[in-house]
Amino acid sequence: MTKYFICMRAGRDRIHFVHKEGCPFLPEPGNRFCLGNFRSPRHAIEAGKKYFSVPGRCIFCSKENRLQNRKRLMHELFIDTGFISSLQMNDTPEDVFVCSVN
Repeated sequence: MTKYFICMRAGRDRIHFVHKEGCPFLPEPGNRFCLGNFRSPRHAIEAGKKYFSVPGRCIFCSKENRLQNRKRLMHELFIDTGFISSLQMNDTPEDVFVCSVN
């Protein structure tokens, strides 16, 4: 589980962005509020609705989360099923595609 924060100051379109701990765009301690620990950004955003009417995802955090989910899915599909045994968890989805085609 990851710790998530919400920005106290609204950004564009009155959106209060939700960031995970370690995000380079995480606001300073006085400009953020800790939402707690959650399994996904979606759950953190739902919690953010208790405090602000328009919470939204940090684009950087969302991109990183999608990449991690894609790697986990590729790992489950190819390695855990025994389809490809030579891939590593840190291989990119492109590496998986190249290995599966070749």
